[in-house]
Amino acid sequence: MLCLRPGPRSLGFAPAFQAVHVTFEKNATFSAPPSPASNAAWNSILPQGRGFVLVPDPKAYNLGPGIPTGAGPDRYGLSMFHQLHCLVSQPSSHLDHAKQHKGTSLPAGKTSLQATIRDGYFAALANKDPKRADETAASEDMRKPERVKHMGHCFDMLRQAIMCAGDMTLEPAQRSPSGEVLPSVDGWGVVHECRSWDEAVAWTLRHRAEEARSEDE
Repeated sequence: MLCLRPGPRSLGFAPAFQAVHVTFEKNATFSAPPSPASNAAWNSILPQGRGFVLVPDPKAYNLGPGIPTGAGPDRYGLSMFHQLHCLVSQPSSHLDHAKQHKGTSLPAGKTSLQATIRDGYFAALANKDPKRADETAASEDMRKPERVKHMGHCFDMLRQAIMCAGDMTLEPAQRSPSGEVLPSVDGWGVVHECRSWDEAVAWTLRHRAEEARSEDE
């Protein structure tokens, strides 16, 4: 998780944005299974350009090569939009983006037939997983209404957490094994400014409550 703090950011292309307090709230549209309304809501989060930005002087920010545009600055992906894309991205968004940017997508290799996490889960419930068309793609336990409702909650919680963290880390172009610059990003090998996971876990253990099953587990 990117830790945004007031003040200048060294080697950062994006400025330090104002910190705001946001209350996470239940949202029936984002928690719902795929439908025209819920898909439109998820797709509306990604701005025009699908979260890619142009960086005029990447060397000034210690960045590797971006995705060539043919003329002008290279294109780079922003991590928070990459994260949202990995969580949920509709097939139409892949096709529209590929047409606009000649195959550029988030993450690399994604096509309209490859489901992201949310798509894959609900496709499995409907036995429509393209990779498991001849198998039962979801157990009866997974199909229980309370399970489906819980998963919808989880997807929306992750959405709000990603938007809250606002990770503005730039992601350079992906490279092939031979070193060729590819028209995509995968986010690997990129340094993020994070809170210490070890310190956070240690603090949690020092203040831990008695183990008990929560309704949110």
